[in-house]
Amino acid sequence: MRDATATYLDSYIPFGAGKEVIPRQEAEQLATKCLDSNGPTVLLLTGVAGAGKSGVIRELIARLSSASAPHLAFRVDRHLECKSPQSFGKAITNREESPVATLKGTSADRRSVLIVDQVDAVSEISGRNGATKQAVLRLVDDARNFGNVVVVICCRTFDLENDERLKALRDSLGVEHVDVQLLDWEANVKPLLKTKAIATDLFSENQIELLRLPLNLALFIETYDPKSPFFTSRSELFRRLLEKKRISIEADRSIAWGLIQPISRLAEWMSEQQRLDGPETILSPFARALSILP
Repeated sequence: MRDATATYLDSYIPFGAGKEVIPRQEAEQLATKCLDSNGPTVLLLTGVAGAGKSGVIRELIARLSSASAPHLAFRVDRHLECKSPQSFGKAITNREESPVATLKGTSADRRSVLIVDQVDAVSEISGRNGATKQAVLRLVDDARNFGNVVVVICCRTFDLENDERLKALRDSLGVEHVDVQLLDWEANVKPLLKTKAIATDLFSENQIELLRLPLNLALFIETYDPKSPFFTSRSELFRRLLEKKRISIEADRSIAWGLIQPISRLAEWMSEQQRLDGPETILSPFARALSILP
């Protein structure tokens, strides 16, 4: 289980805003509920896209490790071929049993935690076949039947609100909902920007609101130029990131491809396969793309 969870954590590298991690109160809430012997069997973790849900999960895993609480984490979008709890178990732990049963077997008398991330990959909005989502929901049934196993399900708020089965799960007995909030400007964002020697007194209200979203904050820090510090939208931040990468690529004359080529190839494959990630071989025609693009 340790190896499987390490694989999950590695799927989100690089991580953090400017290589800095901001502690989130939602992680503390989750850990407290997970470790409480009278706590819920199911925890729904939601948030808008880019709110830092995966960062909250990462911090939760660290807290569970510190408490020596058995846990296992995986991403549904990496296992879309799985159609039953047993197939999830085979793919993730190489055991042909539900991951819930595996956790229960390691610690029968204390609570253990199964973290299921990227459930939006099988929501009604995704348009995919419902068999994989049914398998995820059967993990919840397993947890209710076995006892002492907590299932943390993570998806976007949008998917929760537009998926009837996820909404039904939210409203059922023994389920609690934690929604990841935007960062606090004074407590979280402003101090981080100051450590990067970025002046904070000239930001507009719109810019402050944009930077409260962790994804936008990471993009801003990655592309910050003191000669042109201001921006008006997330799209502009993405354009700056692409431009930075383009300049880096063109500075190396040994590279024979342009920035848009590998990105387009990967986007086309993901669209065709209806996946949120792709194999490294997609970029094999583009020398050193894996080291240059992240």
